[in-house]
Amino acid sequence: MNGEIERPVAAGLSLSKRSLLRLEGTGQGAEVRCFSGALWVTQEGDFEDHFLDPGEKFVINREGLVVVQALADARVGIEQGNEPCLLDLTLVK
Repeated sequence: MNGEIERPVAAGLSLSKRSLLRLEGTGQGAEVRCFSGALWVTQEGDFEDHFLDPGEKFVINREGLVVVQALADARVGIEQGNEPCLLDLTLVK
C-alpha cells in the first residue's frame, strides 16, 4: 500500500464513442469523473457545456437531468461523497 485511500466509484463505466449516459435523480453534489477518453457533460438548466479530459471531474450543482456523452472511447465514474452515486443511470448507445 502506498498510503492512499481508494474511494469507491460507481462501476467505472466504459462508454464507446458517441454513447450517452443519462443521470436522473437527486444528483446535486455528485461528481462525474473522466478516467480515460474525453467527455461532454451538460445538465438541465445550465447554459454551459463542460468538457472533461482524463483526470478531470465535474460536480453536478443542480437538480435535474444530466447527460454525459463520450467524445472518444472513455471510462467514466460517478460518485457522491465517499460512496458510489445512486442516481438512475441509463446508457444510450
